[in-house]
Amino acid sequence: TITAESFAGMFMGDGSGITGVSATSVGTLTGVSPLALEGENVDDFQTTLQVEEPVSDQVIVIPNSSGTIITTGNDNLIDAVGTVNTGSWQAGVIQDTYVSDYLTISDGSINGVNIGSTVPDSGRFIDLTAVNGISLGDGLIKISPEEMGYLDDAMPGTIAENKAIVLDRDLSITGLKSITLSEDFFSALVGVDNIIIDDSNIGPVDDTNLMTLSNGTVTVDGTLAATTLTGDGSG
Repeated sequence: TITAESFAGMFMGDGSGITGVSATSVGTLTGVSPLALEGENVDDFQTTLQVEEPVSDQVIVIPNSSGTIITTGNDNLIDAVGTVNTGSWQAGVIQDTYVSDYLTISDGSINGVNIGSTVPDSGRFIDLTAVNGISLGDGLIKISPEEMGYLDDAMPGTIAENKAIVLDRDLSITGLKSITLSEDFFSALVGVDNIIIDDSNIGPVDDTNLMTLSNGTVTVDGTLAATTLTGDGSG
């Protein structure tokens, strides 16, 4: 037994009886493989700790907990994952019953039960943003991003610039300034300001029998019936 406050020299042996050696007194271990662990059995196999060449001071913290250190060779032992702030998920099926907040899928597809609903053939979403549009009905119906812009904020019964026209519950629409028709227009009743036009009357709402033409000429192909006719007929 050697007892000394300081010793300059070299010990030979396994050092199993040496106690009271602090980590700071060991100093710096040099080499690519400074530590080799033999294990319980003395044989030809050891576990060697290797280091890459440091280009700056690095610190690796051993946590204050019991467990197995995970490496790329035994990462299958991970049975629980907390919050993944950055990186990519390259594993298999997520075994949780739901994703509680936000889920961003890049260059992927969903082929299982739909998110947001317990019914497999439907999905419910609070907000849906599509970069390349939406495909519905097994791809038979496609809505492009431009078309989605026409639908966004479209109000039933109200006309807005560059928005789709949606009738309200009364099948009415307001806000139109002009209509250009290339074919015939048919309606049971048309009201323009206080002018009414139907199958038998043209004139103000309060006097539907009155008809005034800009050229002052009325051509009747048939019989003209009137209670009173005025004028000298010179024209």
